[in-house]
Amino acid sequence: MAKARTPLLSLGARGKIADTLEFSRAKKQHRIRSRTQPSNPQTVDQQANRSDFAMAVYAWRNYYTHSSFVPSWKLYARQQKTARSGFNSFAGSVNAAAKVDVQIPFGDECRFRAAGSIWVTLIDPKTGLGGNSGGSVEIWEGLSPASLKREGARYPSQGKWMYTSQYAAGTRVYLQVFRSGIPRSGIYTDLVQA
Repeated sequence: MAKARTPLLSLGARGKIADTLEFSRAKKQHRIRSRTQPSNPQTVDQQANRSDFAMAVYAWRNYYTHSSFVPSWKLYARQQKTARSGFNSFAGSVNAAAKVDVQIPFGDECRFRAAGSIWVTLIDPKTGLGGNSGGSVEIWEGLSPASLKREGARYPSQGKWMYTSQYAAGTRVYLQVFRSGIPRSGIYTDLVQA
């Protein structure tokens, strides 16, 4: 049932009337439209996408717990110049990765260690377990989120992607990991350690 705070057609209403009209508000605009029954064809592709999305939601809430994880995906989303959130960027990457890889680990924690060493800890969004991916990844590094460039390929070792920065100690760098052209991490940032 629609609830009106002011006279009905003043656009202060929300909800539906007798399954014929629907009142809503989106992006500070009031909308009235005829109510339609949403279609749900239950195709195989649709079910696979729902399953991948559910996996991404569960993984985001339960597996990826390091304090740098969420900010890294938010930074990546801002670089895309779309209205996507960090979560939406992550979920899109999980969905895309699930279509091309059997093992689809994503970076959780990024540690900037001594002698310029950088470690990105891996977690599989399907299981929540750490571990190695089945192949190499591309490491992208730069002095700003907009200037990332491919620095080379790395194979995981001991459940981590390990990389040595090309920049001098004390330099703030930004780092992102890709595999099969799909982001496997957000954009991490910190100072290179001596």
